[in-house]
Amino acid sequence: PLFTAIFSLGIVAIFKPHPSLADLAFYAPFLLLLHREMASIRFIFHLLQVLLFVTVLAPIFWHHWIRTGAGNSNFFYGLTLAYNLGQILLLCEVLMGVLRYDKKSRKRLREEA
Repeated sequence: PLFTAIFSLGIVAIFKPHPSLADLAFYAPFLLLLHREMASIRFIFHLLQVLLFVTVLAPIFWHHWIRTGAGNSNFFYGLTLAYNLGQILLLCEVLMGVLRYDKKSRKRLREEA
């Protein structure tokens, strides 16, 4: 039940029409409750790189688009696509971690019986 609630929050954050970092900040701390399941995340480096990339470039693109008028909205739109890709990667990795942990625990239970 805990995983499905966290996963549902992540899905809602992905499909919001105007994503913000607050969406990720709302459900990401709850992922720490799944520390055993998240121990097997494989692409953590790539995930952190995408989220760092988006965090650094979002204010820069916004400034160029709104303040200076030098950029256009397509840069900002591309950045939101990259941000959503990072969230999708995060949720897929957590889902795979939960499935691997569940498989290991079921195997352990069968061996004990």
